Amino acid sequence: MSPVKGDRQRLPGAYWRLWTASAISNTGDGILSAALPILATRITDNSLSIGLISTFFAIPWLLFALPAGTIIDRVDRRRVLIAADVFRGVLVGGLALVAAFSDVQMWMLWVLAFGLGVGEVFFDSTSQTILPSIVSSEQLGRANGLRYSVEITGNTFLGAPLGSLLFAVAVWLPFGVDAASFAVAAILAATLRGRFKPDRPKGINLGWRFE
Repeated sequence: MSPVKGDRQRLPGAYWRLWTASAISNTGDGILSAALPILATRITDNSLSIGLISTFFAIPWLLFALPAGTIIDRVDRRRVLIAADVFRGVLVGGLALVAAFSDVQMWMLWVLAFGLGVGEVFFDSTSQTILPSIVSSEQLGRANGLRYSVEITGNTFLGAPLGSLLFAVAVWLPFGVDAASFAVAAILAATLRGRFKPDRPKGINLGWRFE
């Protein structure tokens, strides 16, 4: 293997920070996905109320997928990643505090699910579009494959069993850990260096302005 070819195959440090952020936040998502239904069954035995949690998770993809794409194409994508993780961390952290010191109500889980769904729309869409700014076109296939693998591993094989274990220790604990995972992911995204704001085509003015 020639040195040049080896250099092309070596993914940059910025990518691995993004990969680590994705690994941590997806493990947190797995923790939440295991703990949230358990908490819901403690609040109510109404299957419709419990099922609405999944519905509220999915609704943001229907409502915000297209608007999110428009916004992401016009703002600094690194800031979107940071904002999405901070937003989700605050939501889950708030639930952790309520679970630790008060009684959680079912409507809180619906609000949490909807808010996390909105954050996920922006984070997932942005993490895909930011990759070409970090890796070369020849590396995109490998970079996407590695990210997809760590998402599945974090969500399914690490987060889910860990969520159940943490819930058994304390009701608030899995949500506190998930909030911390979002905070760490936001910090890692903030360490990315470079220009991540797309260039606007010259001569085109859509009348939109985002700062």
